[in-house]
Amino acid sequence: MASEAMLQYQHEQLHVLAALEIKGLLIPKAFGLVREKRVLVMEFARGQTIEGLVWNGRGDKELLAACQSAGWILAQIEVARAEEIGRVPIEALAQDLALAPWSLSRHQQRLLARVFHRLAGAEVRLGEVYYDYKAANLLFDDGHLSLIDPPDISRRGVLLWDFACFRSSMRRHLWRVSLRQPNRKRLTLIERSIACFERSYLSNIGQPFLEADLFATFVQLLELQRTAVLMTMQHGKLELAKRRNPIA
Repeated sequence: MASEAMLQYQHEQLHVLAALEIKGLLIPKAFGLVREKRVLVMEFARGQTIEGLVWNGRGDKELLAACQSAGWILAQIEVARAEEIGRVPIEALAQDLALAPWSLSRHQQRLLARVFHRLAGAEVRLGEVYYDYKAANLLFDDGHLSLIDPPDISRRGVLLWDFACFRSSMRRHLWRVSLRQPNRKRLTLIERSIACFERSYLSNIGQPFLEADLFATFVQLLELQRTAVLMTMQHGKLELAKRRNPIA
């Protein structure tokens, strides 16, 4: 359950995001906080999530349009929230990867070291990250996109994280569809949707600060970091559950 401070921050973020006045972006109005219940009351947002469009097997044009809007809107958010241009935080990346409950082979460790070496000194936009900009949290309706899960705490870091977050969520759905509903036409549509998101973002973000090959490498590394963070969180929840309910 979210703390009162988290709900207060979400309430504030709804106003902050609305103040950006980005074309095509709808922000639900915040009606207030029910503090004793720890509930944020906000306007009902219409539409279907991009995740839903991926899985419902209909609305091909809607999925492509939604992903195009997601790229355009994210670029505008990133430009507005950029605070400075700084170096890639190699140490923070390495720490998150080191904490993940996985085991890397020597070859994988050497490969990762080479990637860190390539990125050392590279510059990217830094600022307040949206953090959970993913297919499940974006509603699309009549050409407009709604953000339904605003940030609950302030996170400052690499703004490209949000690009990697959305791309990673879509690639995960692509993988799941390939296992559960292996239809080539559907898989091609999802791949086109991801490409549409990328083109829309890159054509509106301005100076990327990274060369094309380095940009792709860094995005893949951020996706790996996101996976590491999620695995670490899930591992922690599992360990906590074991302590609360030990197996006899």
